[in-house]
Amino acid sequence: MKNIYVLLFILCIQPTAHCMENNFDIPIALPDWRSVHRQLIGDYKKILRTKLEEYKDTDISITPWNMTKLLNIGETITKQDILNVKSILHTTYDNENNGFLHHAVEKNDVSIVQWFAAQSNVSHLSPRGKNGQTPFDLCIKKLLPEVPNDATKAITRRIFDVLVRKTLSFKKEYYWSQISVLQLKHKKYGSEFKVNLLEGLSLPDTIKKILSNYYRDAQEEKDGYTFTHVFATQCKADDLFELVKKDQISFKKDKHNYTALDYALSALHKYIQPQQETCITQFPDVLQQASCCVYILLNHAKALAQKEIQNAPDVSDISDFGPCCEKHTLLKAI
Repeated sequence: MKNIYVLLFILCIQPTAHCMENNFDIPIALPDWRSVHRQLIGDYKKILRTKLEEYKDTDISITPWNMTKLLNIGETITKQDILNVKSILHTTYDNENNGFLHHAVEKNDVSIVQWFAAQSNVSHLSPRGKNGQTPFDLCIKKLLPEVPNDATKAITRRIFDVLVRKTLSFKKEYYWSQISVLQLKHKKYGSEFKVNLLEGLSLPDTIKKILSNYYRDAQEEKDGYTFTHVFATQCKADDLFELVKKDQISFKKDKHNYTALDYALSALHKYIQPQQETCITQFPDVLQQASCCVYILLNHAKALAQKEIQNAPDVSDISDFGPCCEKHTLLKAI
């Protein structure tokens, strides 16, 4: 009897075991781990956009902002390489396509700008907002000569130095054209804007030539003045002579269709009209400055013509003349 029970038991468990073997053969569907991770990255981006809006409205004098914490949150949520997390943070923008760095410059938040300069890939320091302006553009605008000199402008100057030191080797043409025009505008207003990064440096000739091109071609927007226009209108012969030595003289026409030589001649004519005889005798130094400006430009034009420089002004119909004075003797008489 017992043998019959054993036999029945074996017959019952065989189909069950067979079914279990078949179930083990059925593959179990894995979770869509890629989608889950993408969602987590999306969650981090949402956090950053929310924090960006908060930063825009934050009074940094009361509540300093901590960008490192946002990086740490990103590492915790995404478990990605720190460079990838930084890239996500640096490319987070608001509806105006402005990022943390745009707003840091606007708010004069030096610590955040320094943080970005220390942490960022250089290319991330030059994004353009909806209005086409980069953080550097915003900084330049706040340093224009017509902006009052106050504590705020001094802070902006610190931000300028940080950005220039970090980014000057990247997109050199863009940055140097911006810097040269800013310096030109200050010269036009009678003020000075020095780039501390270049002070005291002994630059190779190749770099000097590149810089000369930027400063020669620089023109401000309002009147289209070059550095040569500005110094000619201000009768600053010494500054014009410095431009000659640096090969930065320009004979471009401004928006009024005048060259720097036109303005230099106009200034000289004011002192040599018959009715201005008193001015001639009483202010010989002023007359000498005006004369020097004219002859510095004439000598430079003649030198370019001799070298057959393309687009050099034609001075073939001008009789022989020498340097304007002993002080400006770089240009010799022909």
